[in-house]
Amino acid sequence: MRCPLPFLAFAFVAAATASGQTPRSRTDIGERVDAYVAPLIALRVFDGIVLVAHCDSILSQRVFGFASRELRIPVHPASRYRIASVSKAFTKVLIGKLADQHKLGLDEPVSRWLPNLPSAGKITVRMLLDHRSGVPSVNSIRYDEEAFEQNTLEMLVDSIAKLPLDFEPGASRRYSNGGYAVLARLVELIERAPFGLVLERELLRPLGLNETQHESKGAVIPDLATGYMPSPSSPGTMVKADFQETETKAGGGSLTSSARDMLKWARSVRRSSILRPETWDALFPAGNERIEWSGRSPGYNAYVLHERRSDLTVIVLSNNYGAGMTSDIAEAAIAIAKGNEPAPLAVTAPAPISTAVTGLAGRYNLPPGAIPVPPGTPMELRLSGQHLVVYLGATPVDVLVPQPGGKFLSRALWSLVVPHDAAAGTPASIEVRALYRDYSFRATRMP
Repeated sequence: MRCPLPFLAFAFVAAATASGQTPRSRTDIGERVDAYVAPLIALRVFDGIVLVAHCDSILSQRVFGFASRELRIPVHPASRYRIASVSKAFTKVLIGKLADQHKLGLDEPVSRWLPNLPSAGKITVRMLLDHRSGVPSVNSIRYDEEAFEQNTLEMLVDSIAKLPLDFEPGASRRYSNGGYAVLARLVELIERAPFGLVLERELLRPLGLNETQHESKGAVIPDLATGYMPSPSSPGTMVKADFQETETKAGGGSLTSSARDMLKWARSVRRSSILRPETWDALFPAGNERIEWSGRSPGYNAYVLHERRSDLTVIVLSNNYGAGMTSDIAEAAIAIAKGNEPAPLAVTAPAPISTAVTGLAGRYNLPPGAIPVPPGTPMELRLSGQHLVVYLGATPVDVLVPQPGGKFLSRALWSLVVPHDAAAGTPASIEVRALYRDYSFRATRMP
């Protein structure tokens, strides 16, 4: 793949020099990425890899933390991660290849293969790809580890077919893991083979993605990092993430990959001959100058950012479920590569613990719909030594981290908790300000 611009060992040297900025060498890019990520390491919300590349040349690949805390194995450049919903882009291209082979039509209804799906005659393949089908966002069914037979993708799609649609096909748009499970099942029915095998044969091997694979039941994934998260109840402790049954994530979230393969993948979109140009245009319109994919599953976070015009790519892969800010890291890294100053983080390393935390302890009423919990569920802040632990009902969900100015970081909600109307150190309410979108709510103290 030909690089569109000369690089000369610096990231955008001419542009940076013209604007009076200091050109960024490879060493400087790495050191500045380290400095940006440092507060997140201190907050215990990031372990993983940050890769920065221009064309197919890696400018910086920084590794942080442990791939296995139990075995004390550090993250290394070949570490692999579950990439969660980034998997959907692979399913989209696989569907495009089947279309190019005239095995399905993008505007063909799915009733040909799945007649039992509600309104199957109205739901087209393109609607599933674009989250406009109305199929509910479901990607799991109840599982008993002692069950005689494990859940399968076929079982999941059969259960989806028993649910009502969220809306009339084509009438709206709503993100749907279930829609991509249906697409994966279409692949199996058309090819008469498991989704993972078709994906490997038609996409992964032709593109040379040898470190990417569908995680089927019992699969041994070389160099796979274990997924962790900050303990919801014990300060300064990490715990293993919840179990995920990957067979029912096929199509929407079952792939594992490395940073190197994600770089190859990002640069193959709209460039590879694996699809016809008009099919690329249908799936990834030419007007979109930036390609961004994100994924999050228990224990893992992934973010891929590729600028077509500059041919800059940033890959952020993490095996820490607290890493809800991977998009911030990616935006900062691409700014650094261009010689610009990244937007500052909204959080810092933990501030000193204040004795004022005792006044925050108590029960608070949540406004209706503020958090997806049963109506009437209270939020409680309990003291654990000098720390505050957040409970929703009887369940611990987070240990608050002190921030400057008397605020606290909720890593589970990726939000700042701000006391209000304090009298003698006891606030009448607390405000929860989301850091990942423009959203906030107030919870009032209960008597």
